[in-house]
Amino acid sequence: MGVSFPLVLLGTVLLAWSVGRIVVPFGVTFLRHHTVVATNYAGDVVPTGYGLVLLFAYAAVYAFIAPFFLLDLVGHDGADLYWTVGTTSMWIVLLGWLDDTLGDHTAKGFRGHIAVLAKNGVFTTGLLKALGGGVAAFAAARVTSSSVWEWAIDGLLIALSTNWLNLLDLRPGRAIKFYLLGAVSLFLVAWPEPFVFLFTPLMLLAAATVREDLGGGLCSATAAPICSECNWAFFPPSLCL
Repeated sequence: MGVSFPLVLLGTVLLAWSVGRIVVPFGVTFLRHHTVVATNYAGDVVPTGYGLVLLFAYAAVYAFIAPFFLLDLVGHDGADLYWTVGTTSMWIVLLGWLDDTLGDHTAKGFRGHIAVLAKNGVFTTGLLKALGGGVAAFAAARVTSSSVWEWAIDGLLIALSTNWLNLLDLRPGRAIKFYLLGAVSLFLVAWPEPFVFLFTPLMLLAAATVREDLGGGLCSATAAPICSECNWAFFPPSLCL
């Protein structure tokens, strides 16, 4: 890895945390100004769809580490992994933001969305997010899998972790705390593989919003764009072994 790896990792951590803290007030103001708001569990009207703000912050920090992967300085098919993680993360964020802003949320669970489709012929944004997220999960798993069984297991783990985090997303801080606990644990398991700092931008950007999420300053629904809609920090097992 060389001496530069820990320095680059440290730089990425500091940059992601700083960007995350800087964009919070601007992002909240932006969402309020454009009335992208929702009523939280306590009955307060707060900004929602914060995943879109995180998307731009994520893209900026993610570009910082591009040379180390695109120039194959880290090995492990760095370029393929870089594009896969970046593309799928952004795709999932957009699906989640679409559901937050356009979804009516009357249908609950996968069966509920299927029932609406069967009864009314309406393809809900929740169903679009579920199907689109599943496709993205298995597409991402394909890059690191060496067999069909490994691909199936990795894809299911990524997809199910997204669903589990959504189930936790009922009160401020639940989803984001579970995400950070799992992401940091897997980060330590995979260390010192160079690819681990591919996932640090998301972890630090999410960590930078914990104060606002726990304080109820962001709608509970925004934990999903930050966590479950960007859950690629849950590394496929084939990367951790």
